[in-house]
Amino acid sequence: MSTAAGSRKRSTSSVSQDDVKSGKQVKKSELEKGPSNPFADTSSPTDPFVSLDDEVVRAFVDLKKDHSNGNLSIRTVLPLSDFEIKELERVLHFHEPPEEDEWRPDWSGNIAYLDKEVPNPKVVPVKEKKSSFKQPFIAWAHTIPGAATWVYNLLRYVYHKDGTPSAARAMIRSVDASSVTAMEEAVRRMTYDPDVLREDGWVTKRVLTPVGATGGAYHIAAKIRWMDSDAVIIAYVHDPEIGDLWKALWIDEKTCFDLEYEEVLKAKRKWERKYMNQVDNNRKSARYGGSADYIVPGTHYGIVLAASFGKGARPGVYWPARVMHASETVGTAQPGKRNSAKQKVDLIFLAPYWQADQGPGRPRKPDGMSEAPGSAFASVPLFLLESVEATDEMIKEYTFGANGKLDMNELRMSFQFTGLPKQAFSRYVDGHRLAMALKLYAKNHLNAKMTPPDRASAGLFETHVMSIQAPHFPRVILELPFVYILDQLNRVNDGKRLMAEEEQPLQLHEIVKVMEPPGCWGVHPTEATTQPVTNGAPPAWSPFQSLDLKNDTSSLPPASLFVEGDNSSAPSNDLFQTMVTGLTFLKRIFNDKQIAPSVTLLRTSVSELFALLSEMLERKSPAENRKKQKSTIKYWVTVKRIGIETLTMYGGEKHEVLAEWNLFIERVYKQILNTFAEGTDGKRASLVLSDYRCNGHRTSDGCFERAVRLPAALKGAKLAGAGTNPYHSIVPSVDDVYIDFALKKVLPMAHAKSYLERMRMRCALAKDDDRGLILTDDSSGDGGADTRGSKGTWDAAVAAVATVVSAVDKIIYGEASSAFCATRPPGHHAGRTLHPMKAVSNGFCILNAAACAALYAVAPVSEGGLGLSKVCVIDFDVHHGNGTQDILCSTYDPRFLYVSMHAGGAHVNGVSMEDDPDHQLHVLAGSAKQGIYPGRCGDTSPHEGVLNIPLGEKVLSHDIGLALISKVVPKVSTFLPDMVIISAGFDAHKCDPMGLGGLSAADFGHITDVICSLAAKSCSGRVVSILEGGYGVPCCREQRRDANGDSISITSSVCLDVGVTPTYTISSPKGDTDVFENDATTSSRDTAGVPETKLITDSVHREKDHGVNVNSTAPNQMLFASNGGSTVPGTFPQPSRILYLGDDLPSDMDDQVPLALQTRLEKCYAEGFIECVCEHVRALARSTK
Repeated sequence: MSTAAGSRKRSTSSVSQDDVKSGKQVKKSELEKGPSNPFADTSSPTDPFVSLDDEVVRAFVDLKKDHSNGNLSIRTVLPLSDFEIKELERVLHFHEPPEEDEWRPDWSGNIAYLDKEVPNPKVVPVKEKKSSFKQPFIAWAHTIPGAATWVYNLLRYVYHKDGTPSAARAMIRSVDASSVTAMEEAVRRMTYDPDVLREDGWVTKRVLTPVGATGGAYHIAAKIRWMDSDAVIIAYVHDPEIGDLWKALWIDEKTCFDLEYEEVLKAKRKWERKYMNQVDNNRKSARYGGSADYIVPGTHYGIVLAASFGKGARPGVYWPARVMHASETVGTAQPGKRNSAKQKVDLIFLAPYWQADQGPGRPRKPDGMSEAPGSAFASVPLFLLESVEATDEMIKEYTFGANGKLDMNELRMSFQFTGLPKQAFSRYVDGHRLAMALKLYAKNHLNAKMTPPDRASAGLFETHVMSIQAPHFPRVILELPFVYILDQLNRVNDGKRLMAEEEQPLQLHEIVKVMEPPGCWGVHPTEATTQPVTNGAPPAWSPFQSLDLKNDTSSLPPASLFVEGDNSSAPSNDLFQTMVTGLTFLKRIFNDKQIAPSVTLLRTSVSELFALLSEMLERKSPAENRKKQKSTIKYWVTVKRIGIETLTMYGGEKHEVLAEWNLFIERVYKQILNTFAEGTDGKRASLVLSDYRCNGHRTSDGCFERAVRLPAALKGAKLAGAGTNPYHSIVPSVDDVYIDFALKKVLPMAHAKSYLERMRMRCALAKDDDRGLILTDDSSGDGGADTRGSKGTWDAAVAAVATVVSAVDKIIYGEASSAFCATRPPGHHAGRTLHPMKAVSNGFCILNAAACAALYAVAPVSEGGLGLSKVCVIDFDVHHGNGTQDILCSTYDPRFLYVSMHAGGAHVNGVSMEDDPDHQLHVLAGSAKQGIYPGRCGDTSPHEGVLNIPLGEKVLSHDIGLALISKVVPKVSTFLPDMVIISAGFDAHKCDPMGLGGLSAADFGHITDVICSLAAKSCSGRVVSILEGGYGVPCCREQRRDANGDSISITSSVCLDVGVTPTYTISSPKGDTDVFENDATTSSRDTAGVPETKLITDSVHREKDHGVNVNSTAPNQMLFASNGGSTVPGTFPQPSRILYLGDDLPSDMDDQVPLALQTRLEKCYAEGFIECVCEHVRALARSTK
């Protein structure tokens, strides 16, 4: 962002600058009063932590007083006729050069035409003669009689524009159409009115911690200095075209303008210098914050990811950079900087986006809604030198291109977490193109390695050790015409989604060779027989034998795949040739004349597998075809495991060999699925699975893990399109066969027998009306009070495990490519026994479905499992999955990789073992003082089978995005799992009542995209997702409270086997009371002799209600227990609205929450748990296309 960018007021209001001084500042007493907004929509969601009267703009503008026409009668606003539109275009001088203006697609862009400078609209211009005097259209309207009609016609046009906020329409309806001043004030108000801004997508409430790379809504309420006037930031929005924008209000003028991130930082510093006499303490303290011993892995290739403090760079955004060798900087060090030089590294940022030409002439999108401006990065230098502190916060390992290629889809997904405008994506790609080219050149031609004398050399050079370790690139390489080279490459597709496109890195060595004789004369050597580079790596010899590359016969298929003279086997030969295309190592193995016995077994197994593929070509009935496909897949699993075991023994190039084997065998798997594509309805499908028994788990009213989470998850899945077509269907229940299988075979694999018996007996001994029964306390009475349940909890937990096991079968056997299991209770905190990894409780969890699924997948076929070799579990719940790690990875097991990205870290969970031996201070919604549940177990990774990534006190978008791309992607790509299981917790959402996250619903979609992309590369996209946490479900029933504000619950029995008709009272919206009672039902009585209510759980038994019709979705309906629990109407606030869940919400399922939790859930109406599930399920379905 250049300095010139701030040389004008980029106001999006239609107010002339000559009149803005007429606004007056509100007195302090009026600021404290916080007047209400007469145009506020009472149905709109509110922030539970900040009341409407505390909104920033209300502290500076009296919204009620500002609108003088609030008492006018509301009128009907008619649409414009064609004649009126033509007249309005005439006075606004549309379609005239040089602007060639026309109607814009957004409401705010059209209303901004009031500020367009035009000649006198009353004067008809003479041909060949144009008026030289221009001023804003609104200024002409003040001086021309009758011009109020033109102004009002423009407001009428905006009124009927799609997307105009209802609050803005209310202002237009009530404005005095005869007064230009009144209409000007109304339009001015539209630019800062919080109700208009919220409807238009702006965030108007400040958050307490920075969000993303730019801080997001954290900057709201910040005082700034802009254009020599004091202002305050009142709103924030992320625009997909421009990036992050903040709306500011000049305090004295009541006029709004927009700022980008770099301008926000500049304006805040100006305020500090003027009023606080402070400097940017962050930059000052960072000067000597580096470490002389800090070394980034891979520095010997010269490429890293680094953050910049350069002008216009966004803190926290990591960009590809080249580490300069110490010899390149000799003679450039400034005197007196010796200590600083040892703590800094000189970097060359590659194709940076900052310091872009963004002068005052650059078009700006009014209110972030108009068409996108042109690229602002064309004139930015391709290389930028900067000295960066050698810290983990500033410099990180370059992890892109692990397979030697540039994956455009991976770049696109990582870019989404930066918060940059999408115009910068082309620079992002070019930067990585340069980084990959330089890294490949260093790897193949410079052989830079870290040596012990490097540290001593660093001391002699008075520089950082990384500058000594970095390769010294030849000058001819560094001075290549990179701008021209990049211009010749394919331009980047800026569409919403990039498919899995890969690009080979630039071969700088080959470019230089063409510039040397005889290449520079256009003469090419005839002996050009060098082996082509494979996967961006230099030619390598096979670990199995030495081959003459000129006489390489590796294109031949193995002899066992065909028999001479047998024409029927020819298709298999052709198919094999297709499967091994590009797999150099694997083809050599199959053609090794002196083959090892272990490889002989592998070749035989592959031959038999291709024979089965040939048999599959014989089409039979659909049932027989499916049976044959299932048996072929079972054998395919065996062959894949044999291949992994056989090829693991080879050293040196083991990873390359295994990667080729994995690619080959997954090609075969896809061929098996495609053979019966016409008769397989589940081909490339994405399923949503659930079970009605999961509704039987009822917790206490104060528990975050409420029963309504399951119906809400199903609603989110349906919003994502589940249930609309055969390729995205919903499976409502699991077969009883899986229930028995889970009980007898699967659960004993994961949990100790004593633990299972304890849980089963606790639930079996519960009374029918028990809700919130503590299930996890041990013999000492410890175990935490957070994990509660009811009589139906055991059946619900078993059904959840059975549903997930069923999903694993469907995925492996080709009925679907991905599946989301909407089940409860959650499970990733449940270990083999109580207190897994010293956790104080089970954190709402009963049985660990994710661990059960992983163990079932890898269990041998002889033990009832599927026989897979490797399973990866990726957990993005805000809490560490200590139970899953305890079951799968308590010690290193090469079959499993557990990855967890969660809130926590040593600086958060820094409670000493002596002070807290049992982790009693680590709570679910923790803090830096208390620690975050489940404690320190997720702060480190004990062995290579675990990748724990603690993300601090709060999980933010940029942090988890960086963790995914820089740590998770390389780890999983190396592990090569046969299946990916997701522990999908949505409690890191910014509105979740846990308060430990700052992610948006769209972020969960991006995270799922990255995981599915990993699965697509390693295991043909086989993904099973399991619902874990996420508690941002708004209230689904009217709230009943006693005089103290405590919830009044319906006493209920969970009836899963016998339909029982309840006795209860329904208060209708009209106030009428109807009592339904069935004589055939005997209501039980409690110890006080008061009849209690028995309710029914699942939809099947609801149909047995003998005519009792309970409209559970009526917004104002209240159910009262028969014991006469009293309420105090009007004493305590009801939810602003009742969430409608349709038929998925059982009629007997109540939803009473504490008043404090009800308040927290208010903000989830705008975006919460349902939207997170929707984006997650949508991404799973998107991955199958």
